[in-house]
Amino acid sequence: MQVAIIGAGIGGLSAGIALKQLGHQVKIYEKFSAFKPVGAGLTIWRNALLGLRELGIPEAALQNHNVKSLASLRNWDGAFLSDPRKGTLPMPIDELVRVFHRAELQQTLIETFGIEDIVLGAGFETASQTDDKVSVTLSTGETFDCDLLIGADGINSKVRLQLHPDSTPVYSGYTAWRAVIPYDQSHCVPGETWGAQQRFGMFPVGHDQMYWYATQVAAAGACAANGEKAHLQQIFKNWHAPIADLLAQTPEEAILRNDVYDIDPLRKWGSGRITLLGDAAHAMTPNLGQGACQAIESAVVLRNCLRADSDLNGALRTYEAKRRKRTTPMIRQCRQIGNVGQISNKAGVFLRNTLMKAIPPKLQQAQVLRPLEVDF
Repeated sequence: MQVAIIGAGIGGLSAGIALKQLGHQVKIYEKFSAFKPVGAGLTIWRNALLGLRELGIPEAALQNHNVKSLASLRNWDGAFLSDPRKGTLPMPIDELVRVFHRAELQQTLIETFGIEDIVLGAGFETASQTDDKVSVTLSTGETFDCDLLIGADGINSKVRLQLHPDSTPVYSGYTAWRAVIPYDQSHCVPGETWGAQQRFGMFPVGHDQMYWYATQVAAAGACAANGEKAHLQQIFKNWHAPIADLLAQTPEEAILRNDVYDIDPLRKWGSGRITLLGDAAHAMTPNLGQGACQAIESAVVLRNCLRADSDLNGALRTYEAKRRKRTTPMIRQCRQIGNVGQISNKAGVFLRNTLMKAIPPKLQQAQVLRPLEVDF
């Protein structure tokens, strides 16, 4: 079977590897003309670690990305609101979660898939289909036919918009800054800190580097008049250590700023010989650290559905049903966590923090681990 995948991100590459395992001829089409080390940290939880192993990713590529503990949750002054470290983990921490630089994980997937089967500088324009083929037109003007088209072209997916013209991204109400810098990790407790309208998180990503991120309630499309670093230093100047030091050691040019969006859960993903995968299908805010994880899961489930059912249409609809059931509640839960984390009024912050402290450590840990159960 001839398979065309639009998008060479984590989801598209994972799907390409998975379908090559079935013996299909796969090409990935990427709109950018070169791979650049964009992005920052990715939390890869156990469900995605199992998925990467299913895809045959070498174990050596998954090493040296360990964290010291499950993420803690603190108040801006450093007081713990929840501390999953107090519980007993069901397995070693490095089997539960690891943190990667997105570019490093993407490069590993590229090497596994094969760079020779990736076409760069070729964005998607349109597609039409019959019962036995899909005809695709690219931004270069090239046209070709394939047996299966997978839209893995991100939250602003052109493939999804052709199928569902009203499925535009939804702004969360807050923006995010991210960076990865060399940093001594010995005094950093992995986790997230909440204030009023703002949050700050930090995680080691291996190779003596630290990934940090920050969020703030803001109008979509805004930018800091005096530079993003100065803006962040002003916001977080009184927050607990080592936040101020992390910001001080971060060059302005290393800071990425992106407004946070998701999409409303789709009642239907694909049609005929066309389907969706990753953020194109189930973009969610990063509050569970499951965005890339769910894309990897989707790739494995798609492979298994195609292997189990020789009828392409039936296999795709089964895949979509399985994945909608899995990802729809996650999209909603991510929104809820974001809304709680970005509370702005003092009374709301006090109530939130009081309730978080009252949750028993075992229940806190269970909430973190619940999304990690998979059924490939």
